[in-house]
Amino acid sequence: IHNRWPAGYRLQQQITAVSLWLVLQGEIEVKLQGQSWRVQQNDAFLSPSESQRELHLRQDSAWLSLGLRATLFGRIDMTHTLSSPRLWQPAPDERAL
Repeated sequence: IHNRWPAGYRLQQQITAVSLWLVLQGEIEVKLQGQSWRVQQNDAFLSPSESQRELHLRQDSAWLSLGLRATLFGRIDMTHTLSSPRLWQPAPDERAL
């Protein structure tokens, strides 16, 4: 999904699936599991399922989001193995597409 939200937007939500974001523009403040992250342009953020998440957009922002599902033999949910969020902030030379 391609998301575009204005500066100042706030959202609280219950996460039900693992999600992966790639921020194309702006900055998103994420509060999850008692921690805060600033996810900025060119960053990637992976968040686990079954958590309460708060978002605050400090700037007009755009990002791509994917809901991820991982099963073993089509029956066993493997997403529980991701217990904490991950933020990837690539070096400038790694950002070229």
